[in-house]
Amino acid sequence: MTVDSQLLRSVALASYGTGFLRGESPLEDWLRHGVFCQARFQFRSPDQNALLADDFTLWLGSLARSGATRLSLHRSDEFELAPLPMSCESDFTVVVHFAERYQIWVVGSEMAAWPDSYEFPSGKYYAGDVDSYWLVAERPGPLEIPATKWAETAAAIAADLEIDVPSTDERVSASAFFPDMSTKPEWARLPLFLSLPRTALAHRIVATLDWEQARYDNDTNLKNEGNPYLSLDDEGYRKLCLWAGRLDRWLVDVLLRAANDVDGAGPFKQIRMPEELVYRAEEHTVTQASQESTIPQAGRRARGKWSTRLSYVLAFAALSVFVVAIAHIIGAFPWLSIFLSLPLLLYLIERRGL
Repeated sequence: MTVDSQLLRSVALASYGTGFLRGESPLEDWLRHGVFCQARFQFRSPDQNALLADDFTLWLGSLARSGATRLSLHRSDEFELAPLPMSCESDFTVVVHFAERYQIWVVGSEMAAWPDSYEFPSGKYYAGDVDSYWLVAERPGPLEIPATKWAETAAAIAADLEIDVPSTDERVSASAFFPDMSTKPEWARLPLFLSLPRTALAHRIVATLDWEQARYDNDTNLKNEGNPYLSLDDEGYRKLCLWAGRLDRWLVDVLLRAANDVDGAGPFKQIRMPEELVYRAEEHTVTQASQESTIPQAGRRARGKWSTRLSYVLAFAALSVFVVAIAHIIGAFPWLSIFLSLPLLLYLIERRGL
């Protein structure tokens, strides 16, 4: 998954943290979650320039004693926030909900006032990430967090990206979604966000988008001889970039919804893409032209598993018969192998653009 690792930690913290504040998910069950490994947390008050907590467990414990009821994760541009007094980069905020008020904590990475110097080796690249949370506002009243209709979300994504959602590919998990934690011990491998009956489809949607993102990254890798960028014109290149951008935005949108969707959430929210990548599903009609789009994998439905395997078997059988048929001819007339290898040479020249 190419989503920033800090966002993944914020998703897990908001989801599991809400379960803890509601008394449904004890800290002992998830504090060793793999996404938190080798990362440190700092919770600060900018006004007091104070470090309030240096670990998310201490932060959650203090919130529980103060009467917090849940957490939610948002894009920072959803709120009108004053500029932070420190230098930082932030795209997301965590909201702490109380009965009659809510707090807004900006999530980011603090930037050092002294610039990096190339005169000395840097030790920070050998240490873990540091996630900084700043308490920037406290406002009266409740903040409503609508729930999500996951079936409608899946349909909107499928219409927009022209893929199966959730995917029927056997390589895509049909259960809870686990981020890549192959190097982590078994006890650290937990679903990215809470696995609840209402979020079961959300896990499959995230797994589908993660799979599509990984396949796109592999197909467009510069070392891949079949890189579609090599054969696209300007318009095809533009469409492919827009498709990849919408894929990334959908993945982030679904992660935010999943982090906030818990039992007892408010009314359902409408499906809406960010304005800079609006591509309304209700305005999109799948036509023959769109099915023949230059976007690889975008307009194609996966064929049946057994029909695909049968085609491979038949192709292999035909190739075997051909090899046996020409083996005797080549044995008698070896010079004919030059003419047989010529088409292959011309094909390779065409593929590599030589």
